[in-house]
Amino acid sequence: MRRFRAAAAALLFAVCLTMLSGCGGKQAADGATAPPQTTAAQTTAAPAAQTEPATTRTTAAATKKASRADGVPYAYTVQELWCKNGSKNIYGKLYLPKNAPTPLPAVLLSHSFALDHTSMNAYCIDLAKQGYAAYCFDFCGGSTSSKSDGETTDMTIYTEVSDLEAVLQRFRSMDGIDRGQIFLLGTSQGGTVSALTAARHVSEVRGLILLYPGLSMAEQVTAFFRDPDRISDLQLSAFALSGVPVGRAYVRALHGLDVYEAIRPYTGDVLILHGSADPVVPLSYSKRAAEVYEHAELYVIEGAGHGFNSENMSLFGDYDDEVLPHIHAFLETHTAG
Repeated sequence: MRRFRAAAAALLFAVCLTMLSGCGGKQAADGATAPPQTTAAQTTAAPAAQTEPATTRTTAAATKKASRADGVPYAYTVQELWCKNGSKNIYGKLYLPKNAPTPLPAVLLSHSFALDHTSMNAYCIDLAKQGYAAYCFDFCGGSTSSKSDGETTDMTIYTEVSDLEAVLQRFRSMDGIDRGQIFLLGTSQGGTVSALTAARHVSEVRGLILLYPGLSMAEQVTAFFRDPDRISDLQLSAFALSGVPVGRAYVRALHGLDVYEAIRPYTGDVLILHGSADPVVPLSYSKRAAEVYEHAELYVIEGAGHGFNSENMSLFGDYDDEVLPHIHAFLETHTAG
């Protein structure tokens, strides 16, 4: 029920904004943690793309099935893992393949506005089964259900970038993780955060995966809040309708931001997946991103809206059978050999 309310809140927030604009114990500071070989409290074996510059493909399904275990999914473990960003504690869960060769490539997953780490659960399970360390976490103040420190009224796009930077640096120093093979994956606002973070850490991010990234946010906020120095309580209350109150700092961080120039510095390979029927972030924003990046490939998921599965507020069904093979192929290409 909480996840349903959060998903509904996120969708209501985005739709309202579009209409209005007219378009375990906490981890110690030293970061000590069990290496990937450690067995966690929860263990299970759940059931069970190429990059070209600025291309767009429409697909009903990808045909390639990639597995780092020669087609046999790994069993996996799940453990809580806290990270630190200054004085703030970041809560997350680390999914690890059992008996996979180390050091492991890692994928850091960033959730959408108003959601939390649980929205990335299905992706983390799938990635661990494929042989990757997968970490999903709550942004500080990222939602009312966040287990990390911070209030939603203190959250901005750049506080979330800072959180992801802290997580990235933590994983680059972890035993059992291949620091040269760390990927970022983000949905919606988490996609924008991942893109901004990758642009700041080009040499540290092996590849970038964006699912319906919220690249329209800055334009929408700028159109609605005409004067960032005169933001009324009434205007902010429109955001509060989503159930996730934000502060003036959230608006000012996005106001006037040229998001495409901000993400342009990332020169690594980028995979973008976007639904053809997305009512929140038009497909045109991802098409433009595919042109801005030096090495990007955009796949259009026919019929999908803003979200590809129920955990990510998909209104039109589950598209993971089409989405996951593209992710597998992209990761396998960049970790082979």
